Amino acid sequence: MYACLRATFCLLSLSIGIGRSESATPTTADIAVYLKSDGSSSPAVVANMMRELGELMLSAGFHIEWGDWKKPSVSSDGADLAVVVLRGTCSAPSPVEPTDQSRNMRVLASTAVADHKILPFSWVDCTALSQFLRPSMAHESTLRRDYVYGRAMARLAGHELYHILARTVEHTQAGVAKERFAIADLLAEHFQYEGEALFRMHSGQSAEIVLEPAISRSWAPTSTSHSRSGDDLLAGERY
Repeated sequence: MYACLRATFCLLSLSIGIGRSESATPTTADIAVYLKSDGSSSPAVVANMMRELGELMLSAGFHIEWGDWKKPSVSSDGADLAVVVLRGTCSAPSPVEPTDQSRNMRVLASTAVADHKILPFSWVDCTALSQFLRPSMAHESTLRRDYVYGRAMARLAGHELYHILARTVEHTQAGVAKERFAIADLLAEHFQYEGEALFRMHSGQSAEIVLEPAISRSWAPTSTSHSRSGDDLLAGERY
């Protein structure tokens, strides 16, 4: 059976009881990433996304070798491989565009899972990301919006690369590999992987993969939502 790890908007951050471990600075490993766009994208935004994702992964001990989807010539001997598809229009949202009030149910990003195994195919939904971030970016300059939006895309892609490299659906308590992202996480100046995530990514170690157990849910015509007091929108995952 085919399933997906999905980054969706919701109103509650579920806590995952995963301890944080200390780890030494990891040695650098290579990962070949093929980036594919199925919509129109801003060259400036994509360039920011690639730069920020490269820096994020390098801080985790991984060097990205970027591949051309149309010309698959990356030498990936000994390197992990991942395909990241950019869906929709990947450009910073204009502050004058209308906001979709259903954005709290939209899917932000996803990684494929088949037979409970992580597959190296992920995507980022730029349309959903734009709807999510637009209210928080309304007063930014065009140059700043391009940078912040590209960095947010990099953090979503970095979360999915964590699953691919660690070969697990499990999350950590904090950092890029945590289960839920708040708007603040996508806009913060600093947002990194923590120790447990680094250990898992470099060892490829994972517990037996088990799909999410049944839990109490609120209304969800197209994806899953959770509710709590307050109105902070967060991003989360389900299968």
